[in-house]
Amino acid sequence: MLVRQYSGEQRRALNIIWNAAEDYGAEPYFMAFSLDGSADFYMNTVVGLVMKYYDREKLYNFFDRVASFIKRDEFDDLLWLGLESSAYGRGSRERMALSGLRQEHGELFFKDMYAMSKQQMMLQSMLTFDQHEARWAEVTGRRKPVLTPREQRIRDALLFPGDLDTDGVINAMDIFLKEFFKADVFGVSPGNKGKKRSGLGRLFHLGNDKNKDRLIVRTGALEDPKGRLRKNGQRPYGVPSSEERQKDLDYIEKVFGNSIIPEPEMKLIRDRLLRHGDRDAEIFFGGGHLHSEDQTSAEIKDALLQGQRNRKYLEKNAQFISASKRRLRSQFEAVFSSYAEPLPEESTGGSLDVRLSYRLPVLKDTHVFLRPGDEREKDISVMLLLDASTSRMNTQEIIASQSLVISDSLEKCEIPVAVASFRSIRGITVLQVLKDFDDRGTAGIPDYFAGGWNRDSLGLGAAAYLMDRYDLRSGGMRKKHLLMVLTDASPNDSVPVSSDRKGGPLRYEGENGVLETTDAVSRIRSAGTTVSAIFYGSGANIENLHRIYGNEYIRISSLSQISRGVSELVEKALREFDASDKWDGVNRGLSFS
Repeated sequence: MLVRQYSGEQRRALNIIWNAAEDYGAEPYFMAFSLDGSADFYMNTVVGLVMKYYDREKLYNFFDRVASFIKRDEFDDLLWLGLESSAYGRGSRERMALSGLRQEHGELFFKDMYAMSKQQMMLQSMLTFDQHEARWAEVTGRRKPVLTPREQRIRDALLFPGDLDTDGVINAMDIFLKEFFKADVFGVSPGNKGKKRSGLGRLFHLGNDKNKDRLIVRTGALEDPKGRLRKNGQRPYGVPSSEERQKDLDYIEKVFGNSIIPEPEMKLIRDRLLRHGDRDAEIFFGGGHLHSEDQTSAEIKDALLQGQRNRKYLEKNAQFISASKRRLRSQFEAVFSSYAEPLPEESTGGSLDVRLSYRLPVLKDTHVFLRPGDEREKDISVMLLLDASTSRMNTQEIIASQSLVISDSLEKCEIPVAVASFRSIRGITVLQVLKDFDDRGTAGIPDYFAGGWNRDSLGLGAAAYLMDRYDLRSGGMRKKHLLMVLTDASPNDSVPVSSDRKGGPLRYEGENGVLETTDAVSRIRSAGTTVSAIFYGSGANIENLHRIYGNEYIRISSLSQISRGVSELVEKALREFDASDKWDGVNRGLSFS
């Protein structure tokens, strides 16, 4: 029986896999999707054939070990080319239609390739992409790409023959990873991090390079048939001890400086945020600048260098960015003029203000009436939350520049705006405030850099807290909150989901990560904050996006579309605020008790 909930294209992929595996109860550990998020018929058939022909438990154990490596996604993609070769060689003898399906898949690969945007190309692992292009060029009879000698050897090594048994397939995959990546799969226990990395610059690269529009994606079923972590204590990702957690916090503080929130308040924050599935995680609020004692150390050199790259990008594109600011500001002004309420002003005509009525007989002052003035009330605050996980490594300059355009445009419209990024490092979700609500200007936004995991549920909760905190600092008057997050709808963290259920904690990835983030968004919305998403990621995650954010999202195919997307989200939020009874003009006091 299936214990995981599937929907839409995931169910279609599941049915294709079941049909090929001839097992209508198995839960696959991989599924295949095209760029548009639709189930890939041929590759899901291959997944099913692999489940049919080879011992699943042995393959399970092998890929469980592969999951421990930093480059697990790249390894997955390449190894599945090998498995495709073997499964096709064996399956084509008994399935006459398989050859046609393979040919069709090859044609679809090139169709998708030509439709890819520049940003999508940048997000690819070029080694994996070139190997796919070489494979499907061979299948379809197209011109083959030019490969280096090493890439040619990789191509040939992935032509697994169809007469291999389970041990033969696993041996072929093991030899492949050792020869080309020096990765000894059986030299590490499941749960060990393969090649350990140290230092901030390298540590920030830990995590899934997952936003690559990958063909094959893990379903999250690798934990066990019910998605739980192994019970034998050998966990791919574990909860650190209190001593380890303190060392990790000390490291984070060394890099990001002291927390921008005092410790007494942090205790309240932990009580509020470290609940439900985030009980075993940790939260840290950092400022925009890194505060390492040694600014030239290798640990933070990459992050500081990225800040320099961002600023050079801004200088190089200054004219375009200035034009974008003017255009977006104009769009915002049009939006706010339509929905912002005019502030009343004293007048000699209009509605009588009883508080001023004494002036008429006593002072002979006729300015005792109120009428709508020219100035409009903009009782809204905006938080732009940026995914800063490893998946954004190749687009950091664009994200920084677009965020700066958005922030500057809102500020010029006198809208309180904050910009923050979030990432998870060593199980600690770091919310880095690049621009606070009280800050004037955008000087800190170019310090944005990417690297690490992304625990979306905790990142969103921390951002919502900062919005409430701003209201309290502003006198306790509740504003309309709009929290916009740039996301790929693929939550993933090294610390598992806290669970009291029998079987222990669950990995924070796949279905589990989506459920946790969906619950977090629901709680934030129930507290009165509008949460919207700007989606830029793999088509395979479209269903995740809809499940987490409902209809409150826009999808962009290029990061240059972010500012336009934000304008649409702001207008939509204001329209909903205008129609909602909960924003009836009565300000509410706030309390964090």
